[in-house]
Amino acid sequence: MSQTPFDLAAPEYDSRFTETPAGKAQRDMVWRFLHKQLPPSPANILEINCGNGEDAVHLATAGFHVTATDASENMLAEAGKKFASVRMNVHSYVWDVRTPFIGTEKFNVIFSNFGGLNCLSPSELRSLFKRMQSQLSENGKLIFVVMGRNCPWER
Repeated sequence: MSQTPFDLAAPEYDSRFTETPAGKAQRDMVWRFLHKQLPPSPANILEINCGNGEDAVHLATAGFHVTATDASENMLAEAGKKFASVRMNVHSYVWDVRTPFIGTEKFNVIFSNFGGLNCLSPSELRSLFKRMQSQLSENGKLIFVVMGRNCPWER
């Protein structure tokens, strides 16, 4: 697989975002919303663009079975360090959302956080949504967090 821009960001992603006040506040807000939408655990969750694995660890610790995917091998390597504590509930693999999904399992929730889908064009998004229909269980939910074009804290 070719290197992604996130491969370069992976080693410092936690210190530059996850552990910052803005990163913590945003993630807490997403988690509060997310937990209102989730079915009771243990449910199966597919996380698209899991990045450093922070959300996958949080969900696995809450009792969910998480399949964490990312196009960045380096991000998954960083995430893997965190997954060691919740190995029973998280498995991960490299997957670029522009390609067909690997696997036939059904998920109660398909989740993507912090703009991983912002990297896709409108036609790529439509294609992804169409492909994900076959991975979603009956009454399953798609929960996607996209980022706006203007982020005040990045100025």
